Amino acid sequence: MTTTSDLRALWPPVLLFSAVVAGVLAFANLDSPLRAVIVLWFMLVCPGLALVRLVHLADPVAELAVGIATSVALATLVA
Repeated sequence: MTTTSDLRALWPPVLLFSAVVAGVLAFANLDSPLRAVIVLWFMLVCPGLALVRLVHLADPVAELAVGIATSVALATLVA
């Protein structure tokens, strides 16, 4: 059974891997349907979750939901 701390320890490598893969696909200008999915994943999850993890919410599902909402808000502000 996984605990909340196990899930929290899993996110940094996932965020780093997502950033590297999205960067490689975007800058290499590869035409792939997978590129859109990976870049969308990166834009919806990574920026907000990197910030929300600092709040230390107890529920991982709530952390993910707030992270996605924060990512959308950040993307809106930047645009």
